[in-house]
Amino acid sequence: MGRRRSLPFPCRTTKLSDTTPREAEWEILSRPEPKFDKDIELLKISLVSEEIRTAYFNFNAIYFSFMIPVAIVELGFGSQIGIIVYVGLLIILFVLGGLTLLSTKRYLRRFSRLQPLIHNVENGKANGDLNEILKGLGK
Repeated sequence: MGRRRSLPFPCRTTKLSDTTPREAEWEILSRPEPKFDKDIELLKISLVSEEIRTAYFNFNAIYFSFMIPVAIVELGFGSQIGIIVYVGLLIILFVLGGLTLLSTKRYLRRFSRLQPLIHNVENGKANGDLNEILKGLGK
């Protein structure tokens, strides 16, 4: 038989040559969960908070970048464009304003969901994986 391949990850056995890769993998997977680390949990909350804030500001920047030219066209060329175009631009302006308000409400709702995560850390409970937290705050 050929030489056994060494594992790229550490295991609890004293000799790697005594175990097969499958046994070593089982030992790693059967280890207890890591201990609660307050700093790591607070870092996760901080990252999620920053993600929520960044998404909110990016969406509002996009909405305002559309609203400003529409408003300039309406104010500057109101008499030169037809009434139908004027009304259409006014409708677009109101729709973009509504989207901005909805974005703000969603931001406040998502941000308020961070408080239970902070209480979990205060009580010594883990909040889970970063992806789980983002999915939980998603909608």
